[in-house]
Amino acid sequence: MRKSILGMAAAAALLGGLGSVGTATAGPAEASWRYVGNGDRVSFEVYSDTTWATVSYYNGNNHLIQKHFDFRQSDRLPDGRYYRVYAFRSRVPQQILAVKIQQEGLRASCRLSVNNRLKIARTGYGERARALCATRNDAPPFHLS
Repeated sequence: MRKSILGMAAAAALLGGLGSVGTATAGPAEASWRYVGNGDRVSFEVYSDTTWATVSYYNGNNHLIQKHFDFRQSDRLPDGRYYRVYAFRSRVPQQILAVKIQQEGLRASCRLSVNNRLKIARTGYGERARALCATRNDAPPFHLS
């Protein structure tokens, strides 16, 4: 009887020690990357074959922004495509994550990153190609997070 009590006590101590070691060595929580919200850095990269494009995205206040523009020659990459980055800090509890590029060329691409970590990348092909990078941001209710 005494041996079994000592054995159970030793096992409990070992498990308790492992649990505290696991928590002590765990890295920072990835909740801000998974459930993007207030203070997180969101960036969109868009690529176009042509100089004329329309880019639509949600800004840091979850307002839909649509921009029509001509890329500058300084926006041109060595492979001939044009490139632009939009970045902002989220100012809302649950950020909408979506960007769309549509242009007159045959290939359009987008990349969406949160806190410098890629979440999604897409490329569209065809006449007047377009690409949509969007992902769900289903944060748990505030009382559970």
